[in-house]
Amino acid sequence: MTRNPIIRLLVFPGRTAGTIVRRPATREETIMKTTLIPLSLIFIGLAGTILGCSSTQSGRPVGSASPLGNWTLWLIQGETVETAVPMTAKTPTLHIDSEGQISGTAGVNQYSATSPADVLAQNRFELGPIITTRMAGPPQAMQLESRYLSLLQQARRYQSDGKTLALMDDSGVLLRFRADGADDD
Repeated sequence: MTRNPIIRLLVFPGRTAGTIVRRPATREETIMKTTLIPLSLIFIGLAGTILGCSSTQSGRPVGSASPLGNWTLWLIQGETVETAVPMTAKTPTLHIDSEGQISGTAGVNQYSATSPADVLAQNRFELGPIITTRMAGPPQAMQLESRYLSLLQQARRYQSDGKTLALMDDSGVLLRFRADGADDD
């Protein structure tokens, strides 16, 4: 006979074999439904909250500031924004949040990508595929956008002092940003 916590197949004299008879839940079943299941859900929720609050700062080298926040492009391969960005384009921006979501303006279009938070915690910078909107712009602005997104994809590590953020590959600094609100030096 198969046991179900709510319904049990019982055979009583004078009834047809296989008659389903409803019965009240046993004490154990009531305890499980009213106590153990809610407590298990609370425990799982607390465990998720505790794990979600764990810091990723432990893997960061001493003296390194976080790359999180809003940044505005300052230098592109050593060239100042004033000379690199055509008048028809917006200055590229970069936003990095604590979950590794990367977004910003590339000159004409908006873009977004992801970088694993544990990678950022180790001063590394690795982007997944970059997704952009598909607006057209003047040729010079589109060239800047293509160059910017290509360099962003090539970056492998970062260095930040809280006021500036440098994205680098093995050959050196590709892009340098200023924190939004930072004083111009």
